[in-house]
Amino acid sequence: MRFHTRVAAAVALTAAVLSGCGLPFAPGGRPGGGVVGLGAPAPYVPASASRLAGSPTPSSSAPGRMDALPGVGLPARAYLPHGRTVTVLDQRDLSPVRKLRLPEPVTRIVPSRDLRTLWAVGRTALVPLDPATLRAGTARPVARARDLVFTGDGGTALVLTDRRLEFRDPAAMRLRSALRLPCAPTAAAALTSDGERLVTACGRALLYIDWRSGMAGSADLPDAPTRLLLAPDGRTFFAATPSGVLLLDSLTLKETSRVALPGAVTTLIPAPSGGTVYASGPGTAAELGATGALLRPLPVPHTATLTALSPDGGTLWLREPGRLVARSADGTRHRSAPVTSTDATLHPHPTNPTPTAH
Repeated sequence: MRFHTRVAAAVALTAAVLSGCGLPFAPGGRPGGGVVGLGAPAPYVPASASRLAGSPTPSSSAPGRMDALPGVGLPARAYLPHGRTVTVLDQRDLSPVRKLRLPEPVTRIVPSRDLRTLWAVGRTALVPLDPATLRAGTARPVARARDLVFTGDGGTALVLTDRRLEFRDPAAMRLRSALRLPCAPTAAAALTSDGERLVTACGRALLYIDWRSGMAGSADLPDAPTRLLLAPDGRTFFAATPSGVLLLDSLTLKETSRVALPGAVTTLIPAPSGGTVYASGPGTAAELGATGALLRPLPVPHTATLTALSPDGGTLWLREPGRLVARSADGTRHRSAPVTSTDATLHPHPTNPTPTAH
């Protein structure tokens, strides 16, 4: 693996979105060829490198912390998107609560940073959902949306599309500016522990974007990740791939280790305790330590994928073909509901403020 530190000319982000043009992310418009600096100095050295190298101090809105968040008073529900509908279930018994009809097809649900709004993400629009009233708001048109991430302070919505990183108002989703990307992201994005950099991937090329300055870099990977998650200590990125889990140093992006599991890994979930990570794919699930050590395998049916954990860790939420299953961690109790969705979002939930993307 290599991390590229070549710098190109600077250009304003606002000008890029107004003109629809911009510098290529890397020479020739291909990832892995270099770095483009949009108003940032070279070489690229993260401003908070020393802070990232140590253990960050969690804020009240960090993953695993629900204090000071308004969403804690909301009923515990599961949201399952499918086409132009979102099915809402009661988490306690998986009984149906409501089926929301949406103006556009959506594929996943992303909570806002303050948990007051759920955003249904589709290829042509973002649709706000009110978790208190269970009503859908007006769709916000977005061309070829792929992922949605909110900055740590909640002040900016970062929307990844086929070829751009868009900076939008987090409430109205009005476009502020955009940064051109070299390719369509294929991995759900994650933020570094200081919230300054966004990490995603195009195939086997990892993309690393300082969203404030526009500085961007790429690194080659041995496999193509579909999901990224920052480890609880902020030192490592977990990358879910068809061959297992890659661990990457959060500063250098170099591979530090890998974990081979019996099948492809499609889901990464931070444990409620904040100290470990759960990796899962169809028929496989395991708990990993912050350094990637395999702590224990989790028995799951051969067609099931672990999709969420209850805040106390006592319930495993499994996605199986045609149904959603909530099973006690000791395997003695379970309940299920027939659903057609391939994605499920629990809300409110301590891991929701910083989504790992589905």
